[in-house]
Amino acid sequence: MLNGLRTHLTYANATSSLALFLVLSSAGAYAATQIGSREIRDGSVRSADIRNNELRGADVRNRSLTGADVRDGSLRSRDFGAGQLPGGPQGPGGPGGPQGPAAPRGDTGPRGPAGTEGPPGPAGSAVAFAKVDAFGDVDESRSSGVTDANVSNAGLGLYCFDDLAFPVRNVVITSTDFTDMMGTARLASDIDFECPGTPDAIVIWRSQSTGSTEDNGFFVLFN
Repeated sequence: MLNGLRTHLTYANATSSLALFLVLSSAGAYAATQIGSREIRDGSVRSADIRNNELRGADVRNRSLTGADVRDGSLRSRDFGAGQLPGGPQGPGGPGGPQGPAAPRGDTGPRGPAGTEGPPGPAGSAVAFAKVDAFGDVDESRSSGVTDANVSNAGLGLYCFDDLAFPVRNVVITSTDFTDMMGTARLASDIDFECPGTPDAIVIWRSQSTGSTEDNGFFVLFN
């Protein structure tokens, strides 16, 4: 058989066969490299004809896709830019956290200005009262039931009260001059100091630092 084939194989046969092979090869290469979108019928390409991950954003014309081209539920929040999705409704407030530790105490602020003087208070239960200076003189504008005639400075730090128009049951004194002074008030039944006349009460002032009697202004209240 090979001998018979050889007898029919000529230069012209070989040349024509080679030419046919080259034409067919060139046509396939041309078809593979020269087919464009105009050679493809609209609607003829399906998703099965496109290899996965082959299409890019540059392959899709701007604003050519609509909602009908996107499968429901296929988009995620990461597929949208910042601010493109509307915010959801505010959720309920969470439970309150535990109370924090108390803050350290701050520095004391500056002293504020003095307030206005308040109205006089109601009358007290005192029978009489007086403001007496260190010399035994009574400030009658700030006294009631006691006058200069009822008080005498009988000695250093000794003040005698006599001829009072009321029985004395209790005596209260407060220093108005020196904070170092300590006062003692006594009724007529325990008086052992020399006073003119028969005193109803006496007041004695002593220095707490030296223990000696010293003159001192004071308030006195009888009730």
